[in-house]
Amino acid sequence: MAIKTDRGQLVQLAFEVQWSPQTLEETNVRQAKYQRDGIRCCWLFRQLPTSHDIARQDLPMFKLSLQSKDVLMVNASTRTMKLSEFIAALLSRYFKVAFRYQVCQNQQLKAVFFPVSCWKCQQKHYLYYIENPCYYSCCDIKINELLLGALDNNFAWFKPEIIQAVQNFLKTEAGQKIRMGEIKIRYSDNIMINRISFGCPQCDTLAGEGFNIKKYFDPMCRNKYPDIPIIKHDLQITLPNPVLSAKPHWCYSKTGSFCD
Repeated sequence: MAIKTDRGQLVQLAFEVQWSPQTLEETNVRQAKYQRDGIRCCWLFRQLPTSHDIARQDLPMFKLSLQSKDVLMVNASTRTMKLSEFIAALLSRYFKVAFRYQVCQNQQLKAVFFPVSCWKCQQKHYLYYIENPCYYSCCDIKINELLLGALDNNFAWFKPEIIQAVQNFLKTEAGQKIRMGEIKIRYSDNIMINRISFGCPQCDTLAGEGFNIKKYFDPMCRNKYPDIPIIKHDLQITLPNPVLSAKPHWCYSKTGSFCD
């Protein structure tokens, strides 16, 4: 049992460790007794009474495990912490139930620029891919499927905010060493539709058609053009609007910047 001041009032807090199995119904009944007595209770289960991780402000439940002989760990939804660290964070109000993930407006992605030659005019130029294609939520959780699609999907590199960041970099002193064609809509003979694509800066022929750029094109070209440098750069991405993903979770922040 712990006592702390919350908004000028003394609050009693209980941490109950449930090492043996207990149903959700029984947990709700016991939680109601705590609430009747004016006590807030946080449950630490060896085996959660639900088949999936849920986040409820009225019924805080976390998975507790024994990492070694003397170290207990708490799986706190978005991170795993030592029991002592978890309790300190909970008492410091670093945890809050958020009903959706919110992606931070400012992100950083690493772009890899590598040399190719145009299949039509043989002009050497650069293409790029994103090395770490994921964005992060306000509580520092990776979110990739919502924003960038499959990790091997070439179209992920063509999101407007990524193209803008690449264009900003190409205007810098370091970026001016990179010769690239315009990223725009071109007709693809391969799939017979207009699609956004890389192109040759000299003849404007569509580049990278039919290849997974990261898996095949980059390694192939590194071997083919060993004298032309690979250039990596951290792109500063600004998302135009907050991106949300509906999923309740225990959001963690030391600064109060929670997902909602």
